[in-house]
Amino acid sequence: MAVISNNPHPVRVLFTDGAMGGVGRTEVAIHLTTWMQRQGLTPRLIDFAPGRPGSLTRFFPEAISLDAHQPGALDHFFEVAGSGTRVVIADSEAGMSEVFSRWLQRMRKATQTMNLTFTAVGVTSQEPEAIKAILTSVEKFQEVSGYLVVLNEFDQPIANRLKSHLIELGIPTIRLRTHHRVFQAKLRANALTLEDVLERKSNDPYFQRLRAAAKARRYLRQIYGELDSVSSLLLPPGSVPKTVLI
Repeated sequence: MAVISNNPHPVRVLFTDGAMGGVGRTEVAIHLTTWMQRQGLTPRLIDFAPGRPGSLTRFFPEAISLDAHQPGALDHFFEVAGSGTRVVIADSEAGMSEVFSRWLQRMRKATQTMNLTFTAVGVTSQEPEAIKAILTSVEKFQEVSGYLVVLNEFDQPIANRLKSHLIELGIPTIRLRTHHRVFQAKLRANALTLEDVLERKSNDPYFQRLRAAAKARRYLRQIYGELDSVSSLLLPPGSVPKTVLI
């Protein structure tokens, strides 16, 4: 592959990681996107699982759909990363760790030439198999990418134990707390972000209530506070983070 880049500045490429379905990869990709927008950045979005009902393209139709298993996917991925954007957010399908690892190994020199810095965002629920898969990914990506673990909907004692273990490994970790189940289900059904709820973009009576906006604001404060704490892993290298106030 010929390396063609229009990047005058360093670029951060984030990709969600997780071997199991249902751990919240797309949810995290959505939060990353709206947090970046609050930082004054417009990320390029890539959806590697566009066929799913809750895919990234449902929430952000401008996202580029790619099939990682089709010929040319690697070229297309790096064309997007080299298009002059500051941030790329790619939402993977379950089990794509091996594909991304091979891509980054193959393109290690090219990423330096293109001024790209990668961070894998590993998302896990508290199921033992999901945790085991993330720990395997941490080892796999150590030499080719930064790594951030997101503990999604964990009980506090389990989160504390896993976070302590990851700190010993030198892996930054954040925790997203459990959302109200009905609220979360309605967000997905209506393809709404928490920012959409704050801005009253839905005609659904459920989201027109003041209680819904207050709930969205509370969730965003917790989520953005966690993302603020690891901004150096998420923003383009050299960027000055903005404190996001909700």
